[in-house]
Amino acid sequence: MGTSRSAAVVPVDPVHIASGYSAGGGLKVAVEQLGLPGRVVVLDDDLSQGPLEPAAARATYWQESIAATPSRGEWRVEGTWVKLLQAVASSDDLVVWTGQNANELVLLAAVCAKIDSNSVRIWQVDTDTSDGHYVAEYPPKVLAGFFADRLRLLDSRDRDRQSADYRQIAKDTGALRGFSPDHNGGRIIDLAPDHFDDLLIAAATADFQLSSRVVGQAMGECDARHRMGDLFFGNRLRYLVDVNRLEADRPMGELGEWSVRLNGASG
Repeated sequence: MGTSRSAAVVPVDPVHIASGYSAGGGLKVAVEQLGLPGRVVVLDDDLSQGPLEPAAARATYWQESIAATPSRGEWRVEGTWVKLLQAVASSDDLVVWTGQNANELVLLAAVCAKIDSNSVRIWQVDTDTSDGHYVAEYPPKVLAGFFADRLRLLDSRDRDRQSADYRQIAKDTGALRGFSPDHNGGRIIDLAPDHFDDLLIAAATADFQLSSRVVGQAMGECDARHRMGDLFFGNRLRYLVDVNRLEADRPMGELGEWSVRLNGASG
């Protein structure tokens, strides 16, 4: 289970590892205004989707994902783990912030797999409560409180287990993964690529609606432990048009530039 806070020296200048700018933004406010020690490194990635290994396959996945969304540039392919290794070079303490969701739990496992130096201590802050299953769902003051109350140091056995879990997850899961809670704390599971498609179909109507509106409605219906972003849903929406389950009114570019309706709804 790892070492408790009381059994270890609390880090005074750690690097906080957050997945995504929403979670990272809250932690940065906690550092700058609320006395949370250290600095924040944001890994701009979503480890609940796409192949995890090898790195080239993951880069290809994101390049293909952003191909229809030029405004995204190449921000998804900038080298997630380069940032992590740079963080290790500047601190002996990494604090990985997680909720109970696939993205953040795979992040913790990945950090343990990729940082094998015993000179680097890996800590976890689990923010999961009935009020939210993602770090980004909490305001900075609550995050600072979590650091005070929930920080724990991962011991060598816990790190070995997490590292082995990461290798197994990378092997056993494909384009999409989720989190299944159970009496042992839960596990990462493989999801079919079309797992969320019904949310998009349910949001579409017989009348044309802006693609961004349909995506927004689908995002709002996601399970509390399985939240996906507009880039993912936008690409699934394009796929549903390509396979004739939905109809677009014009060539599909950026979200909001085209509309969709249920296929065959022209009357």
